[in-house]
Amino acid sequence: MIKFKKFNEKSLHTILKRLILIDIGLFVLSILFIAFTNGYLLVPKPIRDFVIAYENGIQDQYTETVFLFFIFYSVVLIAYLFSLYRLWQLKKIGRNLFLITNVIMVFIFPFINQYGLYGPIDEIMNFISVFIFSAILIIVFYSSLAKKFKK
Repeated sequence: MIKFKKFNEKSLHTILKRLILIDIGLFVLSILFIAFTNGYLLVPKPIRDFVIAYENGIQDQYTETVFLFFIFYSVVLIAYLFSLYRLWQLKKIGRNLFLITNVIMVFIFPFINQYGLYGPIDEIMNFISVFIFSAILIIVFYSSLAKKFKK
């Protein structure tokens, strides 16, 4: 028979802090990945060349709309990072803001990303970020640590 270790509040807080650090690290890693590889590192060369040519052709279209969504998305990202900071401190505003910013990002992302071309690294990073988001939500809303969140 398998015995499960019951997590106390201190160990859950340690797990939450580590998940927040991993989430921030993944965020920085994804920015570096996009900045240095144009996001298409492991995409086959013919597809990558076609997409880059397509991007260069439509670069002048939709600039105002995409720029407005980019500005709004940037504000949401700043709020997201602030929510992680407040989660670290176990503040109630942090967990509410964390949930709201993630929901907003899910609905805004399709408008910023006009088409989708994902390589294996993108899929792995996306899977890890969804896993981390889910684990953080479970810890801050449904664990014994949820009672520790203060105003």
